[in-house]
Amino acid sequence: MFTFTTGAELDKQVSAESHNDLTESDIEYSKDIQNEVLKEVGYKLYKEGHSFGMEYEVLPNKNVEIVIKTADQKATEKLKAEMKNIALEVIMDTKYKPEMFKINIIDYGNTDTPKRRL
Repeated sequence: MFTFTTGAELDKQVSAESHNDLTESDIEYSKDIQNEVLKEVGYKLYKEGHSFGMEYEVLPNKNVEIVIKTADQKATEKLKAEMKNIALEVIMDTKYKPEMFKINIIDYGNTDTPKRRL
């Protein structure tokens, strides 16, 4: 289990619980995703003035599901598309393939999210 939290200063806090099914490479992969993708996505969204929360889950096949919750409860599809495009631009600038990522932008009140919080 990984926990990744970001605040106004985008500090991170990572903790790992012992799981028999996690390998050292799984842990390292998750840390790389946090450091190379998620932190930068959060920074770019913050820099563009978006209020949001972010959660993620690294799936067994190494794909990553990211849920970005906009604080604007009446967010337009245009705003959601803008936020998703920012995340995709960051991903394309990394060594990871964009098709490995599923990005969902939802209103903050929506509770259908992965188990890991950023």
